Amino acid sequence: MDLLSEYLGRNSFDPTPKLKSSPIPITFVSFNLVDDKCFYCGEGYSYGFLYDQKFCKKCLSRYISDITDIHTYLDVYLDEGFYMECDECDKQEISGTKEPQKNIKNCCTNCLKFLLFKQIPYNPYFSVNKNCELCGKLLYKFVIDKSEFILCSDCYRISFEWIESTLTKKLIPIIYLPCWDNYNYCEVCSSKLKFTSDCQKYCMYCHIFYTGCRYCLTTNVIFGLMNQSQCKKYLTSKILK
Repeated sequence: MDLLSEYLGRNSFDPTPKLKSSPIPITFVSFNLVDDKCFYCGEGYSYGFLYDQKFCKKCLSRYISDITDIHTYLDVYLDEGFYMECDECDKQEISGTKEPQKNIKNCCTNCLKFLLFKQIPYNPYFSVNKNCELCGKLLYKFVIDKSEFILCSDCYRISFEWIESTLTKKLIPIIYLPCWDNYNYCEVCSSKLKFTSDCQKYCMYCHIFYTGCRYCLTTNVIFGLMNQSQCKKYLTSKILK
């Protein structure tokens, strides 16, 4: 076994095994919960129908047109069986079942009623479904930044490891979250985070760094100084700014 194969074997943990990494960046959601305009196109964010999740309609429309099936890469809920008039395309029926949703490419974002992006934190004041849409198992509550949202323990896996800091040469813990941590406050001290890019932020008091992967919508939480971070699913490294 060569060194690369051995390395990939040790680091092949998949935080979202039922989903594939997106072939293109997922740009229609922000890494900062309080953002009002899209980082990429400047358009104002729209809101999901259930939990007020923000997303950019323009970038989402472009994303849908560039991929084969949104459900291959994202755990997203659409409203079941509704009609909506639209001047830009023919009137379509969208069903909540997996198979009919393949017609999503025939609709524009004005036709689509997005209920929930499961990989983005939300407060479940009521549940869309008690069972996971990806595998059918019972869901569990996951807490992040004092907010609860519902995930499947088989389809969303949390892991951590100790890594030697390239700067201090000391071991520091890294938590690998299977979701998109878009909060703007530190998980430890509640201080406001400083953003350095569209997928990086840090706490200047605790020296905790948060890096998001726009191909998987996962987040690494690094408790110390590092010069780069690697997504567990997409297996690419990012230089920390």
